[in-house]
Amino acid sequence: MQILSNLAEQYPSSQSLIIQADAVENSQLIAAFAKGKEVFGHIDAVFNNACIASIIDMQSLSFEEASEVFESRSASNVTMRSKSSGK
Repeated sequence: MQILSNLAEQYPSSQSLIIQADAVENSQLIAAFAKGKEVFGHIDAVFNNACIASIIDMQSLSFEEASEVFESRSASNVTMRSKSSGK
């Protein structure tokens, strides 16, 4: 992605770490936090921009589709908060 390439060029690896992960896969988020702590010793901030972004009629979705939208918008944020606080 061009945006990530631009960020990587703007901020050296000594100041930032860009990791691609599926935000609803807890194991990938745990691995991302572990990598951040490995590289920097601690984590000051996390930017999570994950979600399924679209304008949709939630009533027209199947239960599975609605669950996926909900998880992408909420579950990853709970994990991000708990892992960033060291829990």
